[in-house]
Amino acid sequence: MTITLKHTKRNNNISLSEVLENPQIDKIVPWIVPVLVLVLWEIASKTGLLSSRILPAPSGVIATAIKLASTGELFQHIGISAGRAISGFIVGGSIGFGLG
Repeated sequence: MTITLKHTKRNNNISLSEVLENPQIDKIVPWIVPVLVLVLWEIASKTGLLSSRILPAPSGVIATAIKLASTGELFQHIGISAGRAISGFIVGGSIGFGLG
């Protein structure tokens, strides 16, 4: 089965496979699913399908991140979380190394 699209400038048929092999399309395709997930997430949050206490809207998360970054509080929290992650890695790695 071949799907053809009419190209208006040259008046010839272009197959779907030719469209999908276009390098510009190759750059767009990996972004379709993540953008679609974000859009659906935003819509579900705004319509009340998702509770904001469980999963806040992406726009709310971005607004809060900007607010916390402007006060410097975000970077303090990131530093504390990174320290915990690094210390956990060191502890876990040491135990794993010790046990062989």
